[in-house]
Amino acid sequence: MAKIADRVLSKLLPNRRGLRVLMYHHITDAPAKDGLDVWIQDFDQHLSWAKQHSQVLAPTTPLDHDYSGKNHTLITFDDGYLDNLTLAEPVLKKHGLKAVIFIVPQFIGQNGYLSLEQLRHINQRGTFALALHSFAHLNYAQSMQHNPDDVAQDIAQGLDYFRTHGLRHLPWLAYPYGAFPKKSKPLQLALESLFKHHGITHAFRIGNRINTRQLKNPYLIERIDIKGTEDFETFKIKFAKGRCRPWV
Repeated sequence: MAKIADRVLSKLLPNRRGLRVLMYHHITDAPAKDGLDVWIQDFDQHLSWAKQHSQVLAPTTPLDHDYSGKNHTLITFDDGYLDNLTLAEPVLKKHGLKAVIFIVPQFIGQNGYLSLEQLRHINQRGTFALALHSFAHLNYAQSMQHNPDDVAQDIAQGLDYFRTHGLRHLPWLAYPYGAFPKKSKPLQLALESLFKHHGITHAFRIGNRINTRQLKNPYLIERIDIKGTEDFETFKIKFAKGRCRPWV
């Protein structure tokens, strides 16, 4: 009943035009049993809907535009899982679309994750652009509070990984766990200063909202968390409105 109530109340939210950034993790070849997993057939359906109802941006598109009255979509993946290449890429290519993978260099080469050779392969193929999801999946909200030097080191190590291995990448970062020092403006500014020092131009949180105007703060771009345990009707509501629960 609660799920039905959420859907009914969500209809009261206006459809929002702007930049929606979809956040995926795993793509699976069987129906999803976990929120981080999205079944490949559902992913195919998501991309079809995105193409029909928005302009899907290539990752190389500059993001500093006024999105008022426009409908744009950016597709992103977190962590750098192997299935992004083996399962997601063929579906993206089928639809003629491109996406971003935010990688965690410390995970590269581990079981279930992309290898360095595969990252080089991705660089050559062009379906995906690479960007940083921190070096070691560090919680930046906690670390900025207790030891900001850890964050500075993590950013530097992540970017050094790209440089050392000759990997082309976007100057973007997605916050691990979506965590940034939300409750402290001084710590936010200190983190943004670190980003600027290292040449990071954009950072992505979660938030489950559509970016409806020109990006006021390029270090707080909101993304929509796409869960494999949610049905297509829920996806369509999120796509149109950013979230299903108007009171959250």
